[in-house]
Amino acid sequence: MGRSSPFSSAILRRVAASSGLSSQTKIDWGSQWLANCERKASTFSFLRAASLRRLASLIFFCRMSVAAGMGGSLRPGRETGPVSMLSCTETFQNKEIPMPTSKTHLYMIVFPNNALVASHLDPAHFGEHYTIGSAKHHEGKVIFAEIDPHFRDPYFDIDHYLAQTVPHSDGSPKKTKYICSYGVLEHMKLSAIKALYLVTVNGKVLELKSKTYAAHNEPGLVRVYQEICPLSNLVASTLDQRAFGKYITGGTRSKGAPKVFFTQYDFDVAAFLKTTKHGHIKHSPIPDTNLNRMLDYLHELERQPEKKTKTLNLVSTLAKVSYKVIRHGFWFAGPDEFVFFPMPSMAKLESDHYDWWRFAH
Repeated sequence: MGRSSPFSSAILRRVAASSGLSSQTKIDWGSQWLANCERKASTFSFLRAASLRRLASLIFFCRMSVAAGMGGSLRPGRETGPVSMLSCTETFQNKEIPMPTSKTHLYMIVFPNNALVASHLDPAHFGEHYTIGSAKHHEGKVIFAEIDPHFRDPYFDIDHYLAQTVPHSDGSPKKTKYICSYGVLEHMKLSAIKALYLVTVNGKVLELKSKTYAAHNEPGLVRVYQEICPLSNLVASTLDQRAFGKYITGGTRSKGAPKVFFTQYDFDVAAFLKTTKHGHIKHSPIPDTNLNRMLDYLHELERQPEKKTKTLNLVSTLAKVSYKVIRHGFWFAGPDEFVFFPMPSMAKLESDHYDWWRFAH
């Protein structure tokens, strides 16, 4: 992909050809081109991950050269001339993280689409590729699960597509080989899900492991659930998480599905209704959700606790909310299956997963 090359290469050619100019002129030229480079890089969200890493490397080394007057020392105790395209490219190649090709993984994407995919990339590289490395996905968060490689179902012709998942002729890994793009979760054995991965808009990946959901839920509360796959409704419900999953997958045909993946938003309905009663809220706290309709439906559930659900929004709001609004974690549910992937605590995220957490907002 060559969209970044014209302006990134221009930096290096300009810097390398400037040896006869004054240091200040070199600094001015370098700074001007770096600013132009960064501006254009931020414009193209579809740049591949490799292009972004290469661009970051070029900017880094050109910045050092600019700081040194285009001819100073880049390393303590070592004098160098102007940065050349070759030196930057070589340094980038030495720094680039290798992509493993020795193992074929099975991944089930659950957001923003639902698909079963084979890949030579490990989860970290797969999440990075899908968010910022592929022209097929332009922007936004991604959620996917790693599937037991031994999983098989007659609905999927897994072995047929695995046989086609081979490295490219130059030895580079096969990044994605789609196996199925319809009805994937409905035909997935939930016990085959090994781990869940949350990916930020810039490709940072957080791994979640399943645990038994042992919480004792307070009765009578109205909760807000975001269905993620295969449904996408934003739903207010008087049911707790277990009962909600069982109801959607076995208690209703008009609003349900054979299996469902969903989360709960950290949204205090009682406090929200109390605040809006005094007119302190003018806009919906949940994106793309009508405030007046939301208030009407939440009041209705409060007045009629025998009512199980009210749909607040037919379109998923997950793309526009932060991961920080997730309460408890994520659930996969079927009529007789229930798998829970808890979110780490905020303290845990800040201490152990800060590189992911600082971009999760």
